[in-house]
Amino acid sequence: MLLKEVAGWSVIEDKMTALKKQFDFPTFAAAMVFVNKVAALAEDQGHHPEITFTWGKATVRWWSHERGGITRDDFIMAAKTDKVAHG
Repeated sequence: MLLKEVAGWSVIEDKMTALKKQFDFPTFAAAMVFVNKVAALAEDQGHHPEITFTWGKATVRWWSHERGGITRDDFIMAAKTDKVAHG
């Protein structure tokens, strides 16, 4: 499975099967910058995650609504999200 390619992400069962990861940051502002970058990436790709954030933390969930769960595209977006966090 592609899960081994995206370190730290987990498969969760909630509304539907999704990939989920929490990212930690030193400040609220740093978390907000990350969220805005992921939002821009999502808009550019036409694939939109659920993002929640608070002081020093942001959680991203990827799944494909129209497919009813996780697709290859979600793993690609998870990898791109990691690049945003570390780049």
